[in-house]
Amino acid sequence: EGAQVAGCKNRTNETDLSDWYCQDVDECLDTVNPHTCTLPNQVCLNRNGRMDESLVLDPGWNCSCADGWVWNGTWCNDVDECSLPSHDCHANAACSNTAGSFSCDCIRGHFGDGLLDCSDGTQKTCSTVFEVSATTAGGSACW
Repeated sequence: EGAQVAGCKNRTNETDLSDWYCQDVDECLDTVNPHTCTLPNQVCLNRNGRMDESLVLDPGWNCSCADGWVWNGTWCNDVDECSLPSHDCHANAACSNTAGSFSCDCIRGHFGDGLLDCSDGTQKTCSTVFEVSATTAGGSACW
């Protein structure tokens, strides 16, 4: 019987490398031989495994830092999203870095979810086109 490589088969001739094909297996979801990452804040990432010319199989998985974390060469460090311009806190909200994420809280005197709204209570809320037209015509604007 010819050479056996996990997940790979030869259609006709075991010595003809062009005739080999492999079906990817998600090693991260393998319940028999689970591939767990040993460092905190890492996740297993599946990639397409492959076999090189010498029939050496690349396992097709690796550990990577989870979202909100970045590799420093030794372990995963927390990303301070608040120091990046990409955080999406409202202009009237304070950004607070948390482990692997961030939160937005309206500043004192403002109320809302910290992301889409942080009003000070003086803004008018308009729910229909008619209300928008009426308040704008009257000199007030809806926020």
